[in-house]
Amino acid sequence: MDAATYFDPETGFTFSQTTALYALGKSLTFRIAVPSPVSSGASYDAVLQVIAPIDVGWAGLSWGGGMTYAPLSLGWSNGNSVVLSSRYAT
Repeated sequence: MDAATYFDPETGFTFSQTTALYALGKSLTFRIAVPSPVSSGASYDAVLQVIAPIDVGWAGLSWGGGMTYAPLSLGWSNGNSVVLSSRYAT
C-alpha cells in the first residue's frame, strides 16, 4: 500500500490517500478527509472518495479495520451513476 496526501482543487479538501493493488497492474485508491467543524463541539462529516476501475464491480471501506463490528461504506456502478451503501456486519 502507498500512503500520501492529495489536495482536491474542486472541493478544497486535503485527503489522506491510500492506494492498494488488487490485480496485476490494477489498483484501488481510497481518500478520506475530515473537514474541521465550524464551531467547537459541533459534529463534522467525513468525506470519502474511492477511485476504482469499472471492472472491479464494487469497492468497500471498513472504518474499523476489520469487516465485523465496524461501520462499512460500499459503492458500485449502476449504469452511469453510483450506488452508495452503509453497512454493519456482526
